[in-house]
Amino acid sequence: MDLQIRGMFATEGAEEIMETYAEAFGLEKSEEVIITQFMEHNKIPASCQAVADDMAPMAALLCSPLSRFIVGQNIVTDGGQHHSLF
Repeated sequence: MDLQIRGMFATEGAEEIMETYAEAFGLEKSEEVIITQFMEHNKIPASCQAVADDMAPMAALLCSPLSRFIVGQNIVTDGGQHHSLF
């Protein structure tokens, strides 16, 4: 079994997370304000917040026969947000 680890994605469920983020940092509950604050303090080398279409190709690959030799891997799909030890 393989695991796709995602970073910050703009999804319907992210609204609640953004509201909690705004409250924690005392921000106006505006998507633009919250995303600007997040991007300024969480440098993502891809320079954007991901959408579902950014994760879909890797998920499709892992579900296809093409991934038959990809076994027991954690694949990070986060635009470089989380730095690896390696």
